[in-house]
Amino acid sequence: MRANVAARPVAALDVMTGLLLVAVPARVLHAVAVERDARATVLVRALGARSTAQGVALVLAPRRHLLVAVGAVDLLHATTMVALAVARPRYRRAAFSSATLATISGSLSLILARGVRT
Repeated sequence: MRANVAARPVAALDVMTGLLLVAVPARVLHAVAVERDARATVLVRALGARSTAQGVALVLAPRRHLLVAVGAVDLLHATTMVALAVARPRYRRAAFSSATLATISGSLSLILARGVRT
């Protein structure tokens, strides 16, 4: 399978999720029942910027090693969100929501990377 074809769904997911987080952080925070404050808004936007950058990188250079790197970053993020959910019950819903999306994106990246010949 060609790398650019395999990367397309993961890149689209990353870009769409990232743009949503950057554009409407207040709505995202409301959806996951987190009280909106300046710190939470900055954090949501930062996560959105990272996700958008990952997606754009996959669009510009859809290579196997990049799919693996994106998958690893997403799964690391998911792990930290599970830890946050355990440590901070106040953020449990938001952390588990973020962990779920990151697990899906990271897993897709790694699955697709297996089928990419470089």
